[in-house]
Parts: sequence; C-alpha cells; structure tokens
Amino acid sequence: MADLDDLRRLALALPETEEGTHFRLVDFKVRRKGFAGMLPNGHAGLSVPAEQVPALVAEHPVLTELRRFDKVIGVELDLGEADVDLLGRLVELAWRTRAPKRVVAAWEAGNR
Repeated sequence: MADLDDLRRLALALPETEEGTHFRLVDFKVRRKGFAGMLPNGHAGLSVPAEQVPALVAEHPVLTELRRFDKVIGVELDLGEADVDLLGRLVELAWRTRAPKRVVAAWEAGNR
C-alpha cells in the first residue's frame, strides 16, 4: 500500500519538481505545471495523457478516470489500494507528460 509520503518521495525525486498546495491540498509541479496531487476525497490525481487513460484503467482496477468539466485529464488512484511500484510508474508518466522536453531529455541522459 502506498501513502502520501510515497507520493511525495517519488515526485520530489524527479528534476525541477516543487511541492506546493492547490486549494489547500498537496500538489506537485514541474515548471509551474501540476502533474500530481491529492484530491479532496483523499485519493491521488495524476495528469497522464488522456489517450492512455482507458488502457491504464483497464490494466489496473485501482485506477479510475479523472475528469474535469467532462474532459478526461488523468487518473485517480486510492493510495491505500495501490502498490508503490504502480504509483512510481504513474508519477513518472505524469511528470513526463507535463515537464518540458529538454528537462525530460536531460534527466533521461543522466539515467542511462
């Protein structure tokens, strides 16, 4: 089972990530673009590409679509039901989705 501390550790391990708040809830941003954070219901929200959401939800029953104004904007995850490995993959995917390409490329070059 994952928790907020895991989300924090995984998000802050990625380059140029900053922790803040959004509507008084924990939020993580890269270059002022939010990619992960807590939702009012206590679940985590992760900004992943909308076209990948159906496959992710089908593969991982702990995920649900995250929508805003009837538009899919990512996935919602009950941290208590998720393992840390899945959370890590989703945090990285969300970060890659929102980070500038040159930041991602530099990070990838340093991790080879």
